[in-house]
Amino acid sequence: MNKEHEFVIKPLLKYFKNNKNNWKVHTPDYPTSATGWDIEARCKKFDLLIEAKFMGGPFISKLNGLVTAPLVKRKCQLPKSTKPSFVCWALGAKNMKRNPYQLLLDYFVRNPKFWVHYQKDLNIKYVFIVNNGEVTRIDFTKFLEVISKYKKLSENVKLVGRREIANNLIGKSF
Repeated sequence: MNKEHEFVIKPLLKYFKNNKNNWKVHTPDYPTSATGWDIEARCKKFDLLIEAKFMGGPFISKLNGLVTAPLVKRKCQLPKSTKPSFVCWALGAKNMKRNPYQLLLDYFVRNPKFWVHYQKDLNIKYVFIVNNGEVTRIDFTKFLEVISKYKKLSENVKLVGRREIANNLIGKSF
């Protein structure tokens, strides 16, 4: 079992199992060689197609994998449905001592206009953040609002200050 499966996918599956919406969930039989989505989840209202990444090593290359995931036409394992499908990201780590929020917000702040179009064009719904087995679900629209606040507050602020601003914004918003 790889780290992505152990620290991101397993806690997400537990999260869906314990949720009141009776999710039907599909994961690939062999996660290391699968070419589809890491998790496909279906409830009464909609389908979620989730791309998961374990945040160990270079952060930007992992984020690049998430950003390009909805652009690739992937095979879905759940039967076709008339419900709308939304793409979601799942970021996780064994223990996020160095909080990735500041890196994530700095990455998004470079071109906020792009991310608004990205979300609308590719139906991005949620970002799941998994830390020590706990799952936090962040609505992507609300996340974009936090980015605009972060941009205003972090102008001309050094790295330590930006980390504190990011932690405060994420903590208060979600």
